[in-house]
Amino acid sequence: MDGKYSTPEKLPQQINCGTNRFNAYVSPDESFVVVPAVGVEKDYRGVHYYIVFRNEDDTWQEPLALSSEINTPKGTGWSFYISPDKKYIFYMATKPLAKQNHPKSLSVEFLNKFSEMPQNGNSDIYWVDAKILENLRPKTKK
Repeated sequence: MDGKYSTPEKLPQQINCGTNRFNAYVSPDESFVVVPAVGVEKDYRGVHYYIVFRNEDDTWQEPLALSSEINTPKGTGWSFYISPDKKYIFYMATKPLAKQNHPKSLSVEFLNKFSEMPQNGNSDIYWVDAKILENLRPKTKK
């Protein structure tokens, strides 16, 4: 502020949720934060995306898991961004290919192809309509 660094302020527990957090996204109007976090819910393994809405009185609501379009039971994600026109969400995730889609016998050819395809267990970048965030807003509680 005024050309000087201010003292860092720790954000509340709702945003510092879970056991580890990564690359939080703060909306330009500061009405919500999306936090990739570990250990928020028992049913999810790995890092999942949670949205935390700000109340009118400047308190924060509890974290809410983003939809299954983004979070998967075994997937992991670290980076989240909304396009400048607010129409799209871009996010990084690992979404492993189901084992039933693997051939019975693994060949070198399949392994080479698999290493270059999406959903091979490595991270990929995905995009979805940003309307999923507004659909979550009424479901959150103070």
